[in-house]
Amino acid sequence: MWRTAFSLSTFITAVLIVAGDAASVNMSTSISDLTQEIVMSLIVNQMAILKDMNESSYLCASRDREFREIRLWKEEAKQQLQAIEDNLREKVEDAQARMQNMTEEIRDNLRGMAEDAQSRMQALEEDRQQALEERAEAQQQELERMEALQQTLEERVEALQQTLEERAEMRQQTLEERVEALQQTLEERVEARQQTLEERAEALQQMLEERVEALQRVNELQDAMNTLHNDTEPSQCGVGTKILHGGKGSVLSYYSFSLDCNWRVVLPSGTRPIFHLELLEERCEGCDCGFVQLSEVRGLDIKRLSRICPRDILVHGWDAYNVTTNEFLIHFENNFFTKGFHLYYESVFI
Repeated sequence: MWRTAFSLSTFITAVLIVAGDAASVNMSTSISDLTQEIVMSLIVNQMAILKDMNESSYLCASRDREFREIRLWKEEAKQQLQAIEDNLREKVEDAQARMQNMTEEIRDNLRGMAEDAQSRMQALEEDRQQALEERAEAQQQELERMEALQQTLEERVEALQQTLEERAEMRQQTLEERVEALQQTLEERVEARQQTLEERAEALQQMLEERVEALQRVNELQDAMNTLHNDTEPSQCGVGTKILHGGKGSVLSYYSFSLDCNWRVVLPSGTRPIFHLELLEERCEGCDCGFVQLSEVRGLDIKRLSRICPRDILVHGWDAYNVTTNEFLIHFENNFFTKGFHLYYESVFI
Protein backbone atom coordinates (compact mmCIF):
# COMPACT_ATOMS: atom_id res chain seq x y z
CA MET A 1 0.00 0.00 0.00
CA TRP A 2 2.81 2.43 0.78
CA ARG A 3 4.41 1.57 -2.59
CA THR A 4 1.31 2.83 -4.37
CA ALA A 5 1.38 6.09 -2.43
CA PHE A 6 5.05 6.55 -3.27
CA SER A 7 4.44 6.13 -6.99
CA LEU A 8 1.63 8.84 -6.95
CA SER A 9 3.93 11.28 -5.13
CA THR A 10 6.69 10.57 -7.61
CA PHE A 11 4.27 11.38 -10.52
CA ILE A 12 3.28 14.70 -8.94
CA THR A 13 6.95 15.54 -8.45
CA ALA A 14 7.68 14.76 -12.12
CA VAL A 15 4.83 17.10 -13.23
CA LEU A 16 6.29 19.90 -11.14
CA ILE A 17 9.73 19.26 -12.70
CA VAL A 18 8.32 19.48 -16.24
CA ALA A 19 6.47 22.69 -15.38
CA GLY A 20 9.63 24.08 -13.87
CA ASP A 21 11.47 23.39 -17.12
CA ALA A 22 9.26 25.99 -18.83
CA ALA A 23 9.75 28.58 -16.06
CA SER A 24 12.33 31.36 -15.95
CA VAL A 25 16.01 30.92 -15.12
CA ASN A 26 15.54 32.26 -11.58
CA MET A 27 13.88 28.96 -10.57
CA SER A 28 17.29 27.36 -9.81
CA THR A 29 17.52 29.28 -6.55
CA SER A 30 14.45 27.48 -5.10
CA ILE A 31 15.42 23.85 -5.92
CA SER A 32 16.45 23.06 -2.33
CA ASP A 33 13.17 24.42 -0.97
CA LEU A 34 11.23 22.35 -3.49
CA THR A 35 13.19 19.23 -2.51
CA GLN A 36 12.43 19.71 1.17
CA GLU A 37 8.72 20.23 0.42
CA ILE A 38 8.64 17.00 -1.61
CA VAL A 39 10.36 15.02 1.17
CA MET A 40 7.98 16.35 3.80
CA SER A 41 5.02 15.54 1.56
CA LEU A 42 6.22 11.97 1.11
CA ILE A 43 6.82 11.54 4.86
CA VAL A 44 3.37 12.89 5.74
CA ASN A 45 1.81 10.60 3.14
CA GLN A 46 3.60 7.52 4.44
CA MET A 47 2.85 8.41 8.08
CA ALA A 48 -0.84 8.53 7.21
CA ILE A 49 -0.52 5.10 5.62
CA LEU A 50 1.24 3.79 8.72
CA LYS A 51 -1.48 5.23 10.92
CA ASP A 52 -4.06 3.29 8.94
CA MET A 53 -1.92 0.17 9.18
CA ASN A 54 -1.51 0.54 12.97
CA GLU A 55 -5.27 0.41 13.35
CA SER A 56 -5.36 -3.17 12.03
CA SER A 57 -4.83 -6.08 14.46
CA TYR A 58 -2.02 -7.73 12.53
CA LEU A 59 0.17 -4.58 12.38
CA CYS A 60 1.20 -4.83 16.02
CA ALA A 61 3.23 -7.99 15.36
CA SER A 62 5.07 -6.61 12.27
CA ARG A 63 5.98 -3.08 13.49
CA ASP A 64 9.72 -3.71 13.39
CA ARG A 65 9.52 -4.94 9.83
CA GLU A 66 7.58 -1.86 8.75
CA PHE A 67 10.08 0.48 10.35
CA ARG A 68 12.86 -1.18 8.41
CA GLU A 69 10.88 -0.83 5.20
CA ILE A 70 10.29 2.85 6.00
CA ARG A 71 14.01 3.41 6.46
CA LEU A 72 14.67 1.67 3.15
CA TRP A 73 11.96 3.73 1.45
CA LYS A 74 13.40 6.94 2.95
CA GLU A 75 16.85 6.11 1.56
CA GLU A 76 15.35 5.35 -1.82
CA ALA A 77 13.37 8.62 -1.74
CA LYS A 78 16.52 10.58 -0.93
CA GLN A 79 18.30 9.01 -3.88
CA GLN A 80 15.39 9.83 -6.19
CA LEU A 81 15.23 13.40 -4.90
CA GLN A 82 18.99 13.78 -5.48
CA ALA A 83 18.53 12.56 -9.03
CA ILE A 84 15.62 14.99 -9.52
CA GLU A 85 17.71 17.85 -8.16
CA ASP A 86 20.59 17.01 -10.50
CA ASN A 87 18.17 16.82 -13.44
CA LEU A 88 16.61 20.18 -12.57
CA ARG A 89 20.07 21.77 -12.25
CA GLU A 90 21.06 20.50 -15.68
CA LYS A 91 17.83 21.83 -17.21
CA VAL A 92 18.30 25.22 -15.55
CA GLU A 93 21.85 25.46 -16.90
CA ASP A 94 20.61 24.48 -20.35
CA ALA A 95 17.84 27.11 -20.12
CA GLN A 96 20.38 29.75 -19.12
CA ALA A 97 22.57 28.85 -22.07
CA ARG A 98 19.58 29.05 -24.44
CA MET A 99 18.51 32.39 -22.95
CA GLN A 100 22.03 33.76 -23.44
CA ASN A 101 22.05 32.57 -27.05
CA MET A 102 18.60 34.14 -27.62
CA THR A 103 19.79 37.40 -26.02
CA GLU A 104 22.83 37.55 -28.29
CA GLU A 105 20.67 36.74 -31.30
CA ILE A 106 18.19 39.50 -30.34
CA ARG A 107 21.05 41.96 -29.89
CA ASP A 108 22.42 41.04 -33.31
CA ASN A 109 18.95 41.51 -34.85
CA LEU A 110 18.48 44.87 -33.11
CA ARG A 111 21.92 46.00 -34.23
CA GLY A 112 21.07 45.01 -37.81
CA MET A 113 17.70 46.77 -37.63
CA ALA A 114 19.36 49.93 -36.28
CA GLU A 115 21.92 49.91 -39.07
CA ASP A 116 19.16 49.31 -41.64
CA ALA A 117 17.04 52.15 -40.19
CA GLN A 118 20.06 54.47 -40.22
CA SER A 119 20.77 53.66 -43.86
CA ARG A 120 17.10 54.24 -44.74
CA MET A 121 17.07 57.56 -42.91
CA GLN A 122 20.21 58.60 -44.76
CA ALA A 123 18.60 57.62 -48.07
CA LEU A 124 15.43 59.56 -47.18
CA GLU A 125 17.49 62.61 -46.24
CA GLU A 126 19.33 62.43 -49.55
CA ASP A 127 16.01 62.10 -51.43
CA ARG A 128 14.54 65.05 -49.50
CA GLN A 129 17.59 67.19 -50.22
CA GLN A 130 17.41 66.31 -53.90
CA ALA A 131 13.66 67.11 -53.97
CA LEU A 132 14.31 70.49 -52.31
CA GLU A 133 16.99 71.31 -54.86
CA GLU A 134 14.68 70.32 -57.72
CA ARG A 135 11.83 72.41 -56.24
CA ALA A 136 14.12 75.42 -55.81
CA GLU A 137 15.26 75.07 -59.41
CA ALA A 138 11.63 74.83 -60.59
CA GLN A 139 10.70 77.91 -58.55
CA GLN A 140 13.60 79.81 -60.06
CA GLN A 141 12.43 78.87 -63.54
CA GLU A 142 8.86 79.91 -62.64
CA LEU A 143 10.15 83.24 -61.33
CA GLU A 144 12.04 83.86 -64.56
CA ARG A 145 8.91 83.00 -66.54
CA MET A 146 6.78 85.38 -64.43
CA GLU A 147 9.33 88.19 -64.93
CA ALA A 148 9.22 87.64 -68.68
CA LEU A 149 5.42 87.60 -68.57
CA GLN A 150 5.38 90.83 -66.54
CA GLN A 151 7.62 92.53 -69.08
CA THR A 152 5.34 91.37 -71.90
CA LEU A 153 2.26 92.65 -70.05
CA GLU A 154 3.88 96.03 -69.43
CA GLU A 155 4.64 96.34 -73.14
CA ARG A 156 1.06 95.39 -74.02
CA VAL A 157 -0.37 97.83 -71.45
CA GLU A 158 1.76 100.63 -72.86
CA ALA A 159 0.62 99.86 -76.40
CA LEU A 160 -3.00 99.60 -75.28
CA GLN A 161 -2.77 102.91 -73.42
CA GLN A 162 -1.45 104.62 -76.53
CA THR A 163 -4.26 103.11 -78.61
CA LEU A 164 -6.87 104.21 -76.06
CA GLU A 165 -5.54 107.75 -76.05
CA GLU A 166 -5.79 107.89 -79.83
CA ARG A 167 -9.32 106.46 -79.77
CA ALA A 168 -10.36 108.83 -76.97
CA GLU A 169 -9.12 111.79 -78.98
CA MET A 170 -11.05 110.63 -82.04
CA ARG A 171 -14.16 109.96 -79.94
CA GLN A 172 -13.92 113.39 -78.31
CA GLN A 173 -13.85 115.00 -81.71
CA THR A 174 -16.83 112.92 -82.87
CA LEU A 175 -18.79 113.76 -79.71
CA GLU A 176 -18.15 117.47 -80.13
CA GLU A 177 -19.48 117.28 -83.68
CA ARG A 178 -22.54 115.32 -82.52
CA VAL A 179 -23.19 117.72 -79.64
CA GLU A 180 -23.04 120.67 -81.98
CA ALA A 181 -25.48 119.01 -84.39
CA LEU A 182 -27.76 117.95 -81.53
CA GLN A 183 -27.73 121.46 -80.07
CA GLN A 184 -28.76 122.90 -83.39
CA THR A 185 -31.55 120.30 -83.73
CA LEU A 186 -32.76 121.00 -80.18
CA GLU A 187 -32.87 124.72 -80.81
CA GLU A 188 -35.01 124.11 -83.88
CA ARG A 189 -37.30 121.72 -81.96
CA VAL A 190 -37.59 124.10 -78.99
CA GLU A 191 -38.53 126.93 -81.28
CA ALA A 192 -41.16 124.81 -83.02
CA ARG A 193 -42.52 123.49 -79.71
CA GLN A 194 -42.64 126.98 -78.24
CA GLN A 195 -44.74 128.10 -81.16
CA THR A 196 -47.04 125.09 -80.68
CA LEU A 197 -47.35 125.78 -76.94
CA GLU A 198 -48.22 129.39 -77.59
CA GLU A 199 -50.97 128.30 -79.95
CA ARG A 200 -52.25 125.76 -77.38
CA ALA A 201 -52.09 128.37 -74.63
CA GLU A 202 -54.20 130.74 -76.68
CA ALA A 203 -56.76 127.98 -77.33
CA LEU A 204 -56.73 126.98 -73.63
CA GLN A 205 -57.17 130.60 -72.58
CA GLN A 206 -60.17 130.89 -74.83
CA MET A 207 -61.60 127.59 -73.43
CA LEU A 208 -61.09 128.77 -69.85
CA GLU A 209 -62.84 132.03 -70.57
CA GLU A 210 -65.79 130.11 -72.00
CA ARG A 211 -65.91 127.82 -68.92
CA VAL A 212 -65.70 130.78 -66.56
CA GLU A 213 -68.64 132.34 -68.31
CA ALA A 214 -70.55 129.03 -67.99
CA LEU A 215 -69.69 128.78 -64.28
CA GLN A 216 -70.83 132.32 -63.74
CA ARG A 217 -74.15 131.44 -65.32
CA VAL A 218 -74.37 128.32 -63.08
CA ASN A 219 -73.59 130.39 -59.98
CA GLU A 220 -76.22 132.91 -60.95
CA LEU A 221 -78.71 130.06 -61.38
CA GLN A 222 -77.61 128.49 -58.06
CA ASP A 223 -77.98 131.82 -56.27
CA ALA A 224 -81.44 132.09 -57.70
CA MET A 225 -82.27 128.55 -56.46
CA ASN A 226 -80.80 129.30 -53.03
CA THR A 227 -82.92 132.38 -52.91
CA LEU A 228 -85.96 130.24 -53.60
CA HIS A 229 -85.21 127.52 -51.05
CA ASN A 230 -83.21 129.15 -48.26
CA ASP A 231 -86.41 130.13 -46.55
CA THR A 232 -87.27 129.41 -42.96
CA GLU A 233 -90.33 127.39 -43.80
CA PRO A 234 -89.77 123.61 -43.39
CA SER A 235 -90.83 121.11 -46.04
CA GLN A 236 -93.63 119.02 -44.56
CA CYS A 237 -94.41 115.36 -45.17
CA GLY A 238 -96.62 114.71 -48.17
CA VAL A 239 -97.50 112.18 -50.83
CA GLY A 240 -94.57 110.91 -52.94
CA THR A 241 -90.96 112.07 -52.81
CA LYS A 242 -90.28 115.78 -52.47
CA ILE A 243 -87.16 117.15 -54.20
CA LEU A 244 -85.41 120.04 -52.43
CA HIS A 245 -82.59 122.28 -53.76
CA GLY A 246 -80.47 124.87 -52.01
CA GLY A 247 -77.72 125.26 -49.48
CA LYS A 248 -79.85 124.72 -46.36
CA GLY A 249 -83.36 123.85 -45.22
CA SER A 250 -85.40 121.57 -42.99
CA VAL A 251 -88.06 118.86 -43.14
CA LEU A 252 -90.97 118.55 -40.74
CA SER A 253 -93.69 116.04 -39.99
CA TYR A 254 -96.55 115.87 -37.49
CA TYR A 255 -97.08 112.18 -37.02
CA SER A 256 -100.09 110.13 -37.67
CA PHE A 257 -100.36 106.34 -37.45
CA SER A 258 -98.43 104.41 -40.17
CA LEU A 259 -96.94 107.51 -41.78
CA ASP A 260 -94.31 107.14 -44.57
CA CYS A 261 -92.47 110.25 -45.85
CA ASN A 262 -89.59 110.76 -48.38
CA TRP A 263 -87.42 113.74 -49.39
CA ARG A 264 -84.58 114.00 -51.96
CA VAL A 265 -82.18 116.87 -51.18
CA VAL A 266 -79.65 118.24 -53.71
CA LEU A 267 -76.99 120.61 -52.28
CA PRO A 268 -74.54 122.73 -54.33
CA SER A 269 -71.70 120.77 -55.97
CA GLY A 270 -68.59 120.38 -53.80
CA THR A 271 -70.50 120.44 -50.50
CA ARG A 272 -71.91 117.97 -48.00
CA PRO A 273 -74.62 118.34 -45.31
CA ILE A 274 -74.47 118.73 -41.56
CA PHE A 275 -77.61 118.04 -39.51
CA HIS A 276 -79.52 119.10 -36.44
CA LEU A 277 -82.50 117.00 -35.34
CA GLU A 278 -85.42 117.74 -33.11
CA LEU A 279 -87.07 114.37 -32.42
CA LEU A 280 -89.79 114.53 -29.84
CA GLU A 281 -91.80 112.10 -27.77
CA GLU A 282 -91.76 108.33 -28.19
CA ARG A 283 -93.60 105.58 -26.38
CA CYS A 284 -91.20 102.65 -26.94
CA GLU A 285 -87.47 102.00 -26.97
CA GLY A 286 -85.28 101.53 -30.05
CA CYS A 287 -86.70 102.11 -33.51
CA ASP A 288 -89.92 100.10 -33.08
CA CYS A 289 -92.15 103.16 -32.79
CA GLY A 290 -90.58 105.12 -35.65
CA PHE A 291 -87.28 106.25 -37.18
CA VAL A 292 -85.59 108.58 -39.67
CA GLN A 293 -83.27 106.97 -42.28
CA LEU A 294 -80.54 108.84 -44.25
CA SER A 295 -79.04 107.53 -47.52
CA GLU A 296 -76.17 108.81 -49.67
CA VAL A 297 -76.79 109.23 -53.41
CA ARG A 298 -73.70 108.82 -55.60
CA GLY A 299 -74.80 108.73 -59.22
CA LEU A 300 -77.05 105.69 -59.57
CA ASP A 301 -75.80 104.14 -56.31
CA ILE A 302 -77.70 104.64 -53.05
CA LYS A 303 -75.98 103.80 -49.75
CA ARG A 304 -78.17 103.49 -46.68
CA LEU A 305 -76.82 104.74 -43.36
CA SER A 306 -77.96 103.80 -39.87
CA ARG A 307 -81.47 104.55 -38.71
CA ILE A 308 -81.88 107.60 -36.48
CA CYS A 309 -83.86 106.96 -33.31
CA PRO A 310 -84.25 109.42 -30.42
CA ARG A 311 -82.13 107.51 -27.94
CA ASP A 312 -79.58 106.28 -30.51
CA ILE A 313 -78.68 109.78 -31.63
CA LEU A 314 -77.91 110.68 -28.03
CA VAL A 315 -75.59 107.63 -27.73
CA HIS A 316 -73.80 107.53 -31.11
CA GLY A 317 -73.76 111.18 -32.15
CA TRP A 318 -73.86 112.36 -35.75
CA ASP A 319 -70.61 110.53 -36.79
CA ALA A 320 -72.69 107.41 -37.45
CA TYR A 321 -74.77 109.39 -39.99
CA ASN A 322 -71.97 111.19 -41.85
CA VAL A 323 -73.16 111.95 -45.43
CA THR A 324 -70.19 112.68 -47.74
CA THR A 325 -72.07 113.63 -50.94
CA ASN A 326 -74.08 116.69 -51.95
CA GLU A 327 -77.19 114.57 -52.65
CA PHE A 328 -79.01 112.45 -50.06
CA LEU A 329 -82.40 110.93 -49.20
CA ILE A 330 -84.50 111.35 -46.06
CA HIS A 331 -87.00 108.60 -45.23
CA PHE A 332 -89.38 108.54 -42.24
CA GLU A 333 -91.68 105.83 -40.87
CA ASN A 334 -94.01 106.34 -37.87
CA ASN A 335 -96.14 104.11 -35.65
CA PHE A 336 -96.63 105.62 -32.19
CA PHE A 337 -94.90 109.00 -32.01
CA THR A 338 -97.24 111.63 -30.66
CA LYS A 339 -95.78 114.94 -31.80
CA GLY A 340 -93.29 114.70 -34.68
CA PHE A 341 -89.75 115.57 -35.73
CA HIS A 342 -87.89 118.49 -37.30
CA LEU A 343 -84.59 117.84 -39.20
CA TYR A 344 -82.38 120.81 -40.15
CA TYR A 345 -79.60 120.50 -42.76
CA GLU A 346 -76.96 122.93 -44.02
CA SER A 347 -74.27 122.56 -46.70
CA VAL A 348 -70.55 122.90 -45.95
CA PHE A 349 -67.59 122.63 -48.34
CA ILE A 350 -65.93 119.23 -48.56
